[in-house]
Parts: sequence; C-alpha cells; structure tokens
Amino acid sequence: MPACVRGTKPAPRPPRGLKLDPYKGFILRRLAEGVDNGVLPRELRVQGDAGSHAILKDFLQPLRARRVPRATVRFKTAPGEQAQVDSSSCPYGLADGRAAGVAVHGWR
Repeated sequence: MPACVRGTKPAPRPPRGLKLDPYKGFILRRLAEGVDNGVLPRELRVQGDAGSHAILKDFLQPLRARRVPRATVRFKTAPGEQAQVDSSSCPYGLADGRAAGVAVHGWR
C-alpha cells in the first residue's frame, strides 16, 4: 500500500551527489591559491569534469567574500562657493580641407 494511502509520509530520498563532488578539494585548493573562476572551468575540464559552468558558479558563490560598497562622501555648499564645469569639443573638417572645431563649456 502506498504511503499516501496509509496516511504517512514517504521516506526521504538520500541526497544526490553533484558532478562537481570529486573536484571540490581541487577547487578549494585553487581558490586558496588565488585562481579566479575564469581559469577554474578550463582546469576542471583538463581533469575530466564534464559539469556545467552554472554548477561551478553555484558552488563558488557562498565561498566568495562579499564586496563592501565604497562610501561616497556628499557635501553641500552655499550658493556661489562651488561650481561645476563640463566641457566638450567637436572637431570637423571644412569643405576646403582645413580642420576646425567647436568647443562647448557649460557651468551651473
């Protein structure tokens, strides 16, 4: 009689291994040596791994140190104390072969 008919839960399945499992020691050692995940997939293929890059990426994500965002210091100044100036140039050629250009400066 099936477990659902008996009113019990079926026994949990044992966890399946990943294709990456035989290579985890190698991966951890290479990470400690400073190798990035651009090189790791090639090295794993040489060793015979046929797993996808997504499996490797999922394995590496919790191992990576989180990047701390850099703080941006913002400040206010009174009117007339500070200005912002932007400039650009646009070179072009004239019909007679001479070079010319326009320079634009803007401020606020």
